Amino acid sequence: MRAVIFVLLFVSVAFAQSFQGTLRGRVLDPKGATASAAVVTLIDEGTAVRRQTVTNEQGEYTFASLTPATYTVTVEAAGFKRLQQRGVTVETQAIAVLDLTLELGQVSELVNVTADAPPLQTGDASTGQLLDSQKITDLPLLGRNPFFTAKLAQTVVFVANPKFARMQDQNGNSQVSIAGGPLRTNNYLIDGISITDSNNRAVILPSPEAVQELKLQASTFDAEANRTGGGSFNTLLKSGTNEIHGSAVGHIRQTDWLANNFFANRAGQPIADQPFRDWAGSLGGPIYIPKVYDGRNKSFFFITTEAYRQHDGSTTLLSVPTALERAGDFSHSVSKNGTPQVIYDPLTTAADGTRQPFAGDVIPANRLSSVGTSLASYYPNPNAATPYYGAPNYNFTGSYPNRGDQRTF
Repeated sequence: MRAVIFVLLFVSVAFAQSFQGTLRGRVLDPKGATASAAVVTLIDEGTAVRRQTVTNEQGEYTFASLTPATYTVTVEAAGFKRLQQRGVTVETQAIAVLDLTLELGQVSELVNVTADAPPLQTGDASTGQLLDSQKITDLPLLGRNPFFTAKLAQTVVFVANPKFARMQDQNGNSQVSIAGGPLRTNNYLIDGISITDSNNRAVILPSPEAVQELKLQASTFDAEANRTGGGSFNTLLKSGTNEIHGSAVGHIRQTDWLANNFFANRAGQPIADQPFRDWAGSLGGPIYIPKVYDGRNKSFFFITTEAYRQHDGSTTLLSVPTALERAGDFSHSVSKNGTPQVIYDPLTTAADGTRQPFAGDVIPANRLSSVGTSLASYYPNPNAATPYYGAPNYNFTGSYPNRGDQRTF
C-alpha cells in the first residue's frame, strides 16, 4: 500500500493551531532594577535568522511565534556591557521565561552567559512531555511510528495489535488512550495543521527522519489545542539550516534468521519465505545554486524518504477435496455425523423436487466436465486426515507481500 505523499508548503497561523513557541522575560541592572529601552536580539543558531525588540518601561521583552529551535540572545543597553547567552531552547508550543541581568561597563565589552539554567516553562498552564529527535531516532520504535514514542509518558496506553504500527495503519495507530480519555479521541497536528480525520485518526504518520520534536499534551492545554477528548500530538517537522545535514538508515531481516511458525512446524511444513527490508534517509541545508542564488541565512530545504518491502508469513487450515473426490468418487466420503455423503444426480429431479443418488456415490466419468476436472486438478492433496466431507484437511503455509512508501518535502 502506498502511503500518502505529504507536502507542506505553507502554514497559516490564523487558521491553524500553533506549534510555535514564545520567549519572554525581563532585563535587569546589577541592583535588580528594570532596564528599559534595552535592545534584545534573538538569533536562530541553525539558520542565523534574527529578530529584534526593545524592552518596555518594566524591562520586559517578548518574542512570539518562534519556530522551535536553539537560539542565541544578546542584550545591549547604554552604560552596560553587551550580554550574550547561547543555547536558549524554545520548544514546541511552550512559553519560556528567561530573565537577564546586565553588568556595568561599555557596550563594546561582552559578557557570555554559559552556565545559566535553561529557561523555565512558567509562561502558561499547559503541561506536556517533549520528545526530541534524539529520543525518536535512538530509542526502539515500533513500526518506525513517531507517535509511539508517547508511550514514554505515564498517561498513555496503546491497545491495538502492535503488528499494525506501520505508516499506513491509521486504524491501529489511533487506538490510544491519553490521560484516561476514551480511545480514538485525540488530536494530531503537524506544523500546526490538524491531520485528524473525521474518525479521529492521524491520516499521516511521518517518518522519524522527518520529525524534529513531538510534544504530547495530556492535560491541561491551551484552548487552541481543542477537538480532543484525550490529548494532543503536536509534531514539528525538521527544516534545513545553514549547514548540510543528512541521515540514512536501513533494516534487513532474512527468512533463515527466523523460527518456523508453530502450526507449520507441527504440520511438517517448511517456513514460508518472509524477508523484510526497510530504509529511510533525509537531507537538508540551504538552497544554493552556484552563481545564481545563495540561500544561506534566507532559504532552506529538507527532504526525507522512507519505504519498506515485507512478506508476512501465514499459516492456516483449509478444506480441499481428496484425490477420489476430484475424480467424482464420493464412495469413501462421510458427512459430519458419520453417515455416507450422498451425491444426487441433478438429471433425475422429479416434480416434487426429489432426486435419485448416483450409484455407489460415484459420478460417472462421462458426466464430469473437462473444464471442472481441470480446475479441480489445481487443488493440492490433503496433508492431514479427512474425518468427514468438508473438514479442514490441508495445513497451508505461505506469505503475502505488503509495502509502503513515503516522501516529505
